[in-house]
Amino acid sequence: MVKLNNAKESLKPINSQEARAILNSKTAVEELTALVTVIADVLDIAIGGEDCYLSLGLNRERSAILLTVTQGKMKGWVSAVDLASLLAGVETLV
Repeated sequence: MVKLNNAKESLKPINSQEARAILNSKTAVEELTALVTVIADVLDIAIGGEDCYLSLGLNRERSAILLTVTQGKMKGWVSAVDLASLLAGVETLV
């Protein structure tokens, strides 16, 4: 488990609970497909020799979760206040 010291009040430490709820749901595959696809794409591009990486953390203000994909000079990102919203937003990167 990763612990952050200075997260804002707007972020609630309930993401592992949300993850368990998603994994136990009938729609788990649908909800996680976009995230797994983005991870696989980043890995395939990097393995192919291009500069490509994915980072996951908080924004500078520590008010939102931030997932960033960087490929060369291009960058795509999704921010959200909880895991469910982040998963929904990741679909925009696929």
